[in-house]
Amino acid sequence: MDDLISRKAAIDSINRTFAKSLAKNRAIDCIKCLPAAHPTKARWERKYEDWRHQMSWLECSNCHSGQLEAYNFCPCCGAEMEDYDEHDEQASE
Repeated sequence: MDDLISRKAAIDSINRTFAKSLAKNRAIDCIKCLPAAHPTKARWERKYEDWRHQMSWLECSNCHSGQLEAYNFCPCCGAEMEDYDEHDEQASE
């Protein structure tokens, strides 16, 4: 079984243990890029520029960041997305 650790605690430990160096910075960057062990579940919500519905984007229900394409996860917060079906959304409008 994998151990779950705090990303912040790991970075704090590296900062306390090692002097400033390129290797230290790379290690911290690697930790920041690792996916969460148990990602948050979220969904894409279609948002529109105005009442005309001419320009739209998808917004993450977790962090509210905007994306033009529906990914399996949010690139900003790492939340795992529930199934997004654009055809179901269009049928309900």
